[in-house]
Parts: sequence; structure tokens; C-alpha cells
Amino acid sequence: LNILAGLLKADPDLVPNLVPDLLEMWQLLAPQYTASSVRRAPGLILDLLESFNKIPDDAGSFAESMWELHHMLIAYSDNLVYGLIFNTFRDFYQQLASYYYSTPAHRKLAQKLWGELTPHVEALDTTAAAELVTSFVADTADFWKDITFEQYQKEVLDEPQKTEKVSKEKKDR
Repeated sequence: LNILAGLLKADPDLVPNLVPDLLEMWQLLAPQYTASSVRRAPGLILDLLESFNKIPDDAGSFAESMWELHHMLIAYSDNLVYGLIFNTFRDFYQQLASYYYSTPAHRKLAQKLWGELTPHVEALDTTAAAELVTSFVADTADFWKDITFEQYQKEVLDEPQKTEKVSKEKKDR
């Protein structure tokens, strides 16, 4: 996994093809870790979901909140390997998720997930919770299947660098 993460940093040409593959793997794992954690730590999940009502409406906050949700679901599942897989891609995830959540409609989808997940966790309905999280990941995967390398290069890789460069130039003045 570390080799794969290193390849992503070294050769961004791999990313547009790899993202849908990673999300497909995530779809396979999500039902297991979601059901297990809902069974084992519903109160903690509910507290986290409630805390999301207070996050700012910006891409970075949504990316971080969704990371926290999956991190918690994985941490309280009964499989340590899920965490090893997930944490390997943290930096990569943050980069892609910040871009994904820069679209207001995608932030609305996240809010919808959090709202719909809450009653399933309260009811300890592990099947419905797992299906909801899996469906959300599948919808995200559909978005990434349509991204070309040129779009990824321009909108995900180049745009943050431009923003950082402008910020640095302003700071240097």
C-alpha cells in the first residue's frame, strides 16, 4: 500500500484511472466496517454526526468531516486492516476530497448522508447504515469515473498550487 501511495505521488498520470478502482475497493469494505462500528459504537458515531451540524460550509471542512466519519467507522469496526488501508491514502484523499467538496451539490449530498445515517445508527440498523454509506461511496465513484486526466491535472493538481503561489506572493509583499 505504501508503494502504491508513493507511485501516486511520483506519477500523477496514474490517478484518474486509480481513483475509481480505489473507490470500488472502498465500496466493498464500507458495508463491513459500517455495520460493525454501528453495532459496537453507536453513541460515538451519533456524537460525531451531530457535530457535523456546526461545520463551516466549505470544501476543506467537508473533506475533513467525511474523513473523520470513515476513520471512526473503521476504528470501531473489528478489523484492524481496514485502518491500515484507509490511513495509507490520507493525503491523497484530502487532495481529492477537497476538490470534490468544492461543489455545493456534493456538500449537500454529504449533509444528506449524515442526516439519513443518524436514525439508522439510533435504531442500530446495521444493514441500512451500511447500504447508505456504500451508496454514497458509489455515487462519489461515479463522479470520478467522468474526470479525465486533463481535468484532474488542471483542477486538482494545478489549482491548489496556483492558490498557494498567489498566497505566497501576497505574503511576500
